[in-house]
Amino acid sequence: MSSETENTSSDNNNEKLAAIEANFGIGFGFGIISNEWVYYSLYHIYAAFYFANLSKHIEQVYQNERATRQPQDRIIILDKYFKQHRACVTSAIFSSVAFLEATINELFAEIVEFPNGYYAKQLDYNTKSQIKILWKIDVQNPSAKEAISYNLIENKRTLEKFQMVLSIAEKDALEQDSSPYQDINELIKIRNVLMHYKPQMIVRSSSIESIPITKKFNGLNFHALESANKFIQNPLLEGGNAYFPDRCLGHGCAQWAADSSLKFVKLFYNKLGVEPNPGIDTYTNSANVTGIVFP
Repeated sequence: MSSETENTSSDNNNEKLAAIEANFGIGFGFGIISNEWVYYSLYHIYAAFYFANLSKHIEQVYQNERATRQPQDRIIILDKYFKQHRACVTSAIFSSVAFLEATINELFAEIVEFPNGYYAKQLDYNTKSQIKILWKIDVQNPSAKEAISYNLIENKRTLEKFQMVLSIAEKDALEQDSSPYQDINELIKIRNVLMHYKPQMIVRSSSIESIPITKKFNGLNFHALESANKFIQNPLLEGGNAYFPDRCLGHGCAQWAADSSLKFVKLFYNKLGVEPNPGIDTYTNSANVTGIVFP
């Protein structure tokens, strides 16, 4: 390899690294402080696509094995892959929402702590000044130099934070009555039900008028979610299984979660007028499952 090729390769690697983590030193005469700024949202979106891809791979392996075995072996085969599959789908959902939360929090924090950061340097002074106030003011102690207890957006919902930034920047808000906003709204509900899980008896069918079938699980209207048919149902659990969580939590749901989160964030950046971190595409495109060993 020529020296010129090596330098080009090194430069490209440095550019990719800069898009993910920023390392810098500050001199004060008496020493140097080394700092690091990490965009952890990139790891979350990688995880979302990685686990979605992994759940798809498990479904394919399951279906291939089932095709070569006797019908009575279905339960044995299902037991072999079910826990891995459920773990992957759940992780994809959690990571997708974590990506959203980290993305908006990184934007607020960067403007305050890393003013020359990737996103901060793309925003105008007035927008940054107003955003900085929301992040820095301590609600319990407004005279404090830093927000130690909680700031003005601490208790705001994730979707509200995105809308607040667009409002401050005097940009068009995200449309709440259409995709991907509605998809994210449903995704967060699913994540919350799983994250703060409370067991609930589900009536799958009923011939008694006073005992209707269950349509909600901890506030999540899974009957409406099924009717919307946003994604392919879980092929590992079919027939008489309740829609949520069994038929809902498959690769279709995991992929929908990852895709919806990515689409939402890109739309947000587009409306805000900034270029998304190139690491977002780099990470999502590299989230393959090559080399994973299954039982």
